[in-house]
Amino acid sequence: MKPTIAEITNAVCSAFKLEDWMLKGRESHRHISRPRAIAFLLAADAGATHGTIARQFKRDRSTVSAAIASTRASIATDFNTAVKIEALRFILGRKTA
Repeated sequence: MKPTIAEITNAVCSAFKLEDWMLKGRESHRHISRPRAIAFLLAADAGATHGTIARQFKRDRSTVSAAIASTRASIATDFNTAVKIEALRFILGRKTA
């Protein structure tokens, strides 16, 4: 069973020590925007459409698409981001198994 957007949000908030409202808020500081983009990527990987993700996080679809593309690209060049995403995938897979 694939994780829900709520489960993904909770896991990302826990991993980055953020509150749910921070990911859904308008803040654009990197310590919030990077985890938000990771949540977008994980939600898309779980099968959520970009439109659904945009509605859940109060963003427009093009913002979601751009953040997902940027995060995918950073996995190849940023070891810490890649490790954090893989750890989250493991945690989310274990929760729903």
